[in-house]
Amino acid sequence: LWQEHLLSTLVRDATEVAVLAPGAPAMVFVTPPFESHGFGNVFAAMLASARGVRAVNLGTQVPAAEAAAATAALKADLLVCSMLGAAGSPSQARLYVTEVASLLGSSATVVLGGSLGVRTASRLGLSGVCAVDTLESFDAFVEAWCKARRSGSKKRLAHAPVAQFG
Repeated sequence: LWQEHLLSTLVRDATEVAVLAPGAPAMVFVTPPFESHGFGNVFAAMLASARGVRAVNLGTQVPAAEAAAATAALKADLLVCSMLGAAGSPSQARLYVTEVASLLGSSATVVLGGSLGVRTASRLGLSGVCAVDTLESFDAFVEAWCKARRSGSKKRLAHAPVAQFG
């Protein structure tokens, strides 16, 4: 486990130098307080960054209010939250996602990843909350999202393909 945390930190530190222009679209990456594994988010942020997105990884165990506040302050359109489910319960996940979605309102879409994230999104059925179940699916999601932004579409991608990362 410690090796994963060390590698996550090294990769995150190496990717933080790839800062994009302030006008680039932004995504915020977090895990909830019950999730200490952020490796999936590191790779997801790298994929988003490679597509020209300003990917801001706040790390692990971020409270809902802080995740929503950062998303709003950074004017991010997406909050990406990885929930593997090794430590958290479905009820904890539902409470976290419901709180984040309520705080964000219609200002940002919440994208959940990891097995618990996918289950939570499907059970909640909230507008503005979607899930991805693989890094490949997340990359396809980001590609479609970027394409929609370039075409001027204001439509939220609340019904994205289900995929898992984390």
